[in-house]
Amino acid sequence: MSNHLNEQLSHALEQLLNEHHLAPAAEKLLPQARSTVKLSAIEPDLYEKIGNSRVGGYPDLPQAMEWPADASGKLMTPLVQLNLADIAPASRQGWLPETGMLYFFCGMDEGAANIEHRIIFVEYPEQLALRHPETATILEDVYETSFQPYKAAAVSAVELPNMPYVDYEVIDFEEGSTDRYFELAAEMQGDRITNWGTMFGYPAGQHHDAELEAALFILADKTAEYDSEKAMKHLADMLGKSRERAEAEIEDMIMLLEIDSNERVGFQWHNAGVIHFFIRKEDLLARNFSRTYCSLYSS
Repeated sequence: MSNHLNEQLSHALEQLLNEHHLAPAAEKLLPQARSTVKLSAIEPDLYEKIGNSRVGGYPDLPQAMEWPADASGKLMTPLVQLNLADIAPASRQGWLPETGMLYFFCGMDEGAANIEHRIIFVEYPEQLALRHPETATILEDVYETSFQPYKAAAVSAVELPNMPYVDYEVIDFEEGSTDRYFELAAEMQGDRITNWGTMFGYPAGQHHDAELEAALFILADKTAEYDSEKAMKHLADMLGKSRERAEAEIEDMIMLLEIDSNERVGFQWHNAGVIHFFIRKEDLLARNFSRTYCSLYSS
């Protein structure tokens, strides 16, 4: 189960690179492209259907489920509910359960690292009902706003390495090639008005060590230091002083979901940033969503 493209997608992306005069970089770029799921908000959700995929608004929860709260007891804010029967077919990796509901809740987003959150998987979503919080949730309270509900739709997509993850020596082979590359990468992201989320892609940011930061917290309960080499050493020390094991953990760290700022829904992560949720591949395949990491990036 890898995140690499199949032969058909690789051929289609190769043609796209040729059309944008990036053929000399294709050999090295193709293995780095990721198969993703793009999530959009096209139609407002009027809560007419229970258990559909939804971004913003309030969730449809099992009757016995308690509303998640942060460490101080404040109600977390619901961000997304995904009906995996609708979402999983758009995922080519086979990582997601084929059925069930996946909920994303968030606490205070003041810091950029280790944001308090909950990801809840309900394997057999029976007796779901629309639930309104008893009091304003934490982000509603802080920002004095509510988030508009939209029906969430999913499509399969392909993503090239973004700015912090791309090898500039590969794409800078002639005058204008770097600009053409980022124009193509932006074009492949789609419409930013309707698109609000991505699963399994490259995390947006300034540095290429978001997976290291996530692994360090999940496995060592420690927020990453700015010095990535020190962070790598700490992670390796926690894994029997094995850099090889640390690199394997970073390689298997998955960006489960990235949620972009979106005017329609009302999400605004600091200065038009994004919020990330990470999980280890081993935990995702075991349907264990109790060990995850949440961070925020804003320019």
